[in-house]
Formats: sequence, C-alpha cells, structure tokens
Amino acid sequence: MSKKPIQVQAFEVKFALDAKRVLGAEGTPTPAVADALGVKDGSEDFQIAFLDGPHVDFHTERWNIRFRDKGGKREVSFKRRLPVYHDSVQGVLETALRQGFDEEEQAEGYDAEIEWGPARRTLTLVKEKKLGAGPLPVDGRAAAVEAADSMPGKLRRWIREGWAESVLAVGRLYGPVSARRWKFTALGGKTAFEVWYLRSADGDGAEPIVEVSFKAPSESEAATNREVLRSKLLAHPGWLLKDDMLKTDLLLDRYR
Repeated sequence: MSKKPIQVQAFEVKFALDAKRVLGAEGTPTPAVADALGVKDGSEDFQIAFLDGPHVDFHTERWNIRFRDKGGKREVSFKRRLPVYHDSVQGVLETALRQGFDEEEQAEGYDAEIEWGPARRTLTLVKEKKLGAGPLPVDGRAAAVEAADSMPGKLRRWIREGWAESVLAVGRLYGPVSARRWKFTALGGKTAFEVWYLRSADGDGAEPIVEVSFKAPSESEAATNREVLRSKLLAHPGWLLKDDMLKTDLLLDRYR
C-alpha cells in the first residue's frame, strides 16, 4: 500500500520589520504601529535557546532543536525544515514523503505548516515535548540529556544510527535569548508582533529583531491576508524590510 503524504495544517505568513522604526524607547511597539495593526496591551515574555553541535550539524541537515521557557513552562521542539521550490506545496510534500514523513508519521505528533516569508516558503514539521518545571538548561550537556529523552525516531536515525547522539555528545547551547510577543488584531485569527533580543553583530550589546506573523488554515486565505498585511505595512515607509530575516539563522550565527 502506498503511503499518503502529510497534511498541511496551517500557513504562517511572516514579515520582518525595521526595529528602529517600529519600536519605541521602551522596546514596545510605537503608537503608530499599535494603531495600524491593533496591537494589544501586554506582552508574553519568553526565553529561547537552541542545541546543536559546534559546527551547527543539525541546522546544516535542516533540523533544529529548540528549548523555550514561557513563564516557567518549558518545552523542547524538534523541527525539520524543507524549502518549497517553485512555489509548489505539492512538490515539497512529495519530497517529505520520500524522506519518510507520511500521514502515519504525522499522526505520531508532527505539526506541519508552511512558513511564508517575503522571498521564500518553507515546510516545517515540528514535534514538541513539554518539560518539567525549572529554568532552561545552562549548558550543552544538560540540554543534550533532556533532548535525548524526547528525540523523535526520525532524527535519532538521521543519516545513520548514532549520528544524532554523536552530535549531542559535543552539543552546545546557542543562547538563551529573551523575546517578547504581542497579539495584534488587524487580521483576526492567530497573530503576533514578536521581538527577539539577539547579541548584536559586533558583539556590543543586544539588537532587537522584529517580526509580524499570522496563521491561516488555507493557502488562499493566507495569500489574501498576506496582501492586506503587506499593504498596511507599505503604507508606512520604512517599516517593512524587503528580505527574509531568519531569526534562527541569526541566533545560531551570533552565539557561536
């Protein structure tokens, strides 16, 4: 019997913004941004760290292991990323199927979404595990112990049996970094105005990285609301950055 492809559960549209133009002195959305997007008062604060080898071996293979702490509620997630070529969602689902990510595998706990930035789209397959109370791991060894207990079989057997464990054995923690998230109401649904505070490129202080995003259940709805959001942002010259800004890539690069 032939395997069935996974089902995309949501499309997440993302745009990067110029922090100098959209954040006020307190690091919160400016009144103009809050008014344009309907940003709600009060933010959700959290911390994020990634676990990888010294040569970012997991990331090179398009896997990420992320730890997150939201008010003492900790989780670890394992994310597989596959680029969408020629805007073909069906094509990337077939690629995932050839790699063994089928309907049965998805039923084991993977969330499947299409991330849609200004210039590229990516299929993400995420398996998440809640962790016990306590702070984020303080080093690679502690993080590796927690990751090993929750690692999905796909990653455990990636490349060859034992490869993932060999990376964990020399793993290091990238981060943690602080982040804040506000909801905005311009599009309804699941929306976010998010700021990550990364080490600056010159290593002197922290740099805020700003992104707005929303999720839609279908490609057509995502495309429609993407244009609505893009138009709102373009109405304010200088807010919208033209290129994709991949927060994970920046974090891994700056915390080596």
